[in-house]
Amino acid sequence: MVTGTVQAAMETPKGIVPKETAEKIEAAISGAISGQDVQRALAGQLATMLKSDPRVRLATVSAAGPDQPTARPDYTQLRNAGIDTVIEIAINEIGFDGCIANNRECQPPHTLHLFLHGQARMVRVADGASLYEWPLDYNSGPHELTRWLADDGRLLGEELNLAYRELAERIYDEAYLITPIALPFVQNAWRDRCWLEPLYPEHELFHGDRVETLRPALRWTSFPREIDRQQLDPAVLQKISDVTYDLRIWDEDVDQNSRDRFITEQWRNRLIYERIGLAAPQHTLEVPLTPASRYYWSVRARFVVDGRPMVTRWMRRSKCFSYDLSLGYYEFKTPK
Repeated sequence: MVTGTVQAAMETPKGIVPKETAEKIEAAISGAISGQDVQRALAGQLATMLKSDPRVRLATVSAAGPDQPTARPDYTQLRNAGIDTVIEIAINEIGFDGCIANNRECQPPHTLHLFLHGQARMVRVADGASLYEWPLDYNSGPHELTRWLADDGRLLGEELNLAYRELAERIYDEAYLITPIALPFVQNAWRDRCWLEPLYPEHELFHGDRVETLRPALRWTSFPREIDRQQLDPAVLQKISDVTYDLRIWDEDVDQNSRDRFITEQWRNRLIYERIGLAAPQHTLEVPLTPASRYYWSVRARFVVDGRPMVTRWMRRSKCFSYDLSLGYYEFKTPK
């Protein structure tokens, strides 16, 4: 794995954030990332995930990664070390954005979200061919300026660590887990049908879905789906075995004073519940949720084809191929 370069950035809508406040935020960014190698922190997270996969053999090499987003380094010299492929990782920009939502100015207290922009690429050493390329974009939940600046930017450091873990997982999934089988999906003007679909709570187009208890029994379609059985080659279907499911639930990662509906739909939410390897397409939560609250949820199928572990993409109601899971979640509300 090789890494690129990073620059800190601050986007402040003119006239919204005072200059002295912007300077404090910029100082907080510098303080939070000083003393740590952002590129290697992300690479380290990915390496930890790869070490648990017996299909992958990692090697430490001395190689220069891209020094700018469009650079294409030559890795042919790594063939002598027995290297087949290189994963390039580059975080090009870290900063804050916000205080404008839904094309209107936010009112005090001002809120900002942290963003990271970059890219990852898998390169075949033998000929330099680019096998895969992925954008790396992360947006935190919006928080008030006072929270970002408190305790010498402690929240910022925590968010950076969350970003490293999520981006590393995204690279690992795309490179080694997401199935190459061309699963059918449906897109239309009313609602996309992306991968698995919710059965309870059943998705309502114009109203937030509600559950009847704080420990709902979530249900979703099984895999292979009916559309898979109709459209996929029967020979492919016969190879699918050992199907299980992964479930994730997020709550709203926003400050109480900044609960803007547009913001909560656009930015990152906080993972609060996860189960991996569920045997059936249903699960009753083992811990109660908070009353009168909004949650977001998604599931995916795990399975094996010819001995190779694979997963579907995460269930979502739109943007079927988006790299950003913060967009397109299904949601539900708990009772009072």
